[in-house]
Formats: sequence, structure tokens, C-alpha cells
Amino acid sequence: MQQHPTLAASSSAPRPVPAHVPRPAPAMQVVTKGWWVLREERVNAEDLLRQDEDERK
Repeated sequence: MQQHPTLAASSSAPRPVPAHVPRPAPAMQVVTKGWWVLREERVNAEDLLRQDEDERK
């Protein structure tokens, strides 16, 4: 059985990606940015409980 011409060509040598094909954005940058934002806003649970008690007084 013969291989499809495109498959035969791609298996012999890697073809360069055409310039018009958009590359996906690196996901790690987005995750890292979000992680830092969340980390800066993190609050200790004991502090939250203390604030609740102060508000109830």
C-alpha cells in the first residue's frame, strides 16, 4: 500500500512552520502570572476569623 504523498514527505524531513501560522501563547506565563496575583492576595485563616470576631463585637 502506498503512503499518502504528504505523509511520506513529512516523515523524511521536518518541514518549517509557515510564517502565517500563529504560534500558541506560552501557557506557563499566564499560569505564573495568575499564581503570583493569587499569592499576593492570600490571607491567613486566623486573621479572617479574628476580623469576624472584631466585627461581631
